[in-house]
Amino acid sequence: MARKRRAEATRHGWIKVTDRNGVSSTGRACRRYEITPAGIEVLKTAKTEAEWKAERERAS
Repeated sequence: MARKRRAEATRHGWIKVTDRNGVSSTGRACRRYEITPAGIEVLKTAKTEAEWKAERERAS
C-alpha cells in the first residue's frame, strides 16, 4: 500500500525524489524523498485520524 500512496503523492507533486543514494535497512540501494511546498500545504489541511473516525461514525 505504501508504494501506491508514494506514487500518488509524487504524481500530485507533494513529494519528490531527492537522490538515489539511499541505503535501506536491509542494505539495498533506495531512493530518498522529500516533501515539497505543495505537500506541506496539503498536510496543513489534512484530516486527523480522529476526524476521519468521527466522519465515518456520523455517516453510519
